[in-house]
Amino acid sequence: MRPFRHPLSNTPRWVWVWTALFMLAGALPYAVGWLAAPEGAVFTGVGINPLDTNTYLADMQVGYAGRWLFTLPYTATPSRPVPLFMFYILLGHFARLISLSLPLTFHLARLACGGLFAVTAYHFLARCFDRPGEQKLALGLLLFTGGTGWLIAFGPELSETVRVELTPDLWLSDAVSFLAMLSNGHFTLSMTLMMGMIVAGERLLAGHGKRWAALAIAAGLGIVLVHAHQIAVVGLILGGEALWRAWPQRRFPWAEACRLAVVFVPVGLAAGALTWLAHSDPSLERWLEQGNTQTPPVWGMLNLYGPVWFLALAGLWHAVQTDSTAWRGVALWFVIVLVLVYVPVNFQRRFMEGWHVPVTVLAAAGLSRVIAPSLRTRLTARSVALIGVTLLALVAASPARTAISLTMRFVQRPGDPFFYAHADERGAERWLRAHARLDDVALAYFYTGNWLPGRAGVRVLVGHYDQTANARDRLADVVRFFDAGTPDAERIALLAEFSVDFVYVGADERALGSFDPASAAYLALVYASPSVQLYRVVPVRPVMASVPSPPWLTPG
Repeated sequence: MRPFRHPLSNTPRWVWVWTALFMLAGALPYAVGWLAAPEGAVFTGVGINPLDTNTYLADMQVGYAGRWLFTLPYTATPSRPVPLFMFYILLGHFARLISLSLPLTFHLARLACGGLFAVTAYHFLARCFDRPGEQKLALGLLLFTGGTGWLIAFGPELSETVRVELTPDLWLSDAVSFLAMLSNGHFTLSMTLMMGMIVAGERLLAGHGKRWAALAIAAGLGIVLVHAHQIAVVGLILGGEALWRAWPQRRFPWAEACRLAVVFVPVGLAAGALTWLAHSDPSLERWLEQGNTQTPPVWGMLNLYGPVWFLALAGLWHAVQTDSTAWRGVALWFVIVLVLVYVPVNFQRRFMEGWHVPVTVLAAAGLSRVIAPSLRTRLTARSVALIGVTLLALVAASPARTAISLTMRFVQRPGDPFFYAHADERGAERWLRAHARLDDVALAYFYTGNWLPGRAGVRVLVGHYDQTANARDRLADVVRFFDAGTPDAERIALLAEFSVDFVYVGADERALGSFDPASAAYLALVYASPSVQLYRVVPVRPVMASVPSPPWLTPG
């Protein structure tokens, strides 16, 4: 087993080239988005999964405003400030310090984390492979391949639900490295920290010094602040390695357990404290309950990696026969997540974050050390090479299709408010940034409410399926608000109940009903443009009911 080396030292030149290509492929679609902005509009920087991406920009607004703790921006009632989404809050502070826009900062961080992930992944897999050819195969599979869901486009017409279930390789960013890098920075950062914690933990189990314990703790605390549930995956991997070490001697791994306790006691306490803080607040607890990220059905999961599955299973057979700590860790990672993805919790698929690493390492071993040697005894070298190239092309088409599809979406949808902010919207955003506070609440329809916190730095009544407490009820409230038949008393009660400060009126809001906010005494126009108006909620004095005068004051 080769020792783990620092990701920025002793790295072959070809790794830097492949890393640069990986980052370039992730930058080009968004560069096209910036260049394709129609006249008078600006690119928002949002692309894959815009509903969630806007929440990350909203988290960055927290840091940009000088704060350090997260509160739900998509629920009108303020939640308890907690250290969640610290990656994006720190990015917000960074953007403020160097005067960069939030979207640009978001994408620079996304690419930087993607590059760090690629270089770290090379050093992680290089512990298993000594030959450069195998290293290139494994890293290429990890960075540039997906599954076979893209073939569904050539099949019969299917319902949207079935199509989504059958094409997880086109949207499941947790489990496909290229998609993770194309989506955001915290996925690839979490994967990088996982690899670092696994390797440091392995060195600690082998009896190496305190430095590895410190590195494992640092990586673990980083995971807690990015995606705390991944601590469970790393803990099971290292716990499995401790048992694997002790099994030949038929002993309980007391020494190994003590070494792991040095790491997982402080990391576990941090993760437990953060979980307790989140669940002790009603709004945050409701968000966690609503956040269903469930694993696709088995028939869809087959398309997640396509033929890479079969290569990985061949590599798993090779790994369990190899007396190597690195191979044991990779095999355990593969098997543990294979079990966890169908554990009955509402965040099943989150366990797949980083799973692409062991899957592709095992696939590279299966192809180069099991399948190819077997085929060479039956086929010519040219035939074996042709089969290998065909397999690689089949799974490389998935990320290519995703990048091309995203690029075409930017070009073909210049009016999409998620992708492009036009002059009237930008004027409302600027007004809110100048006059509103981070805790002020705006009422708007769902899609407007989704991007307002990220662009204007305000809280909204409704704007995200998970982060809005009782989202369906709040959406129904907004619909009733803009219905011309709704009594003013009901609107005033809604504004008071949720302490609404502003009402945003754009095309989506006008489509809900013919209510004219300009006619309401409790709304004052503060920003007007041809397509967007912004109203401030003003207090309405209660009207005293008329009381008949006493008879001795009645004239005559």
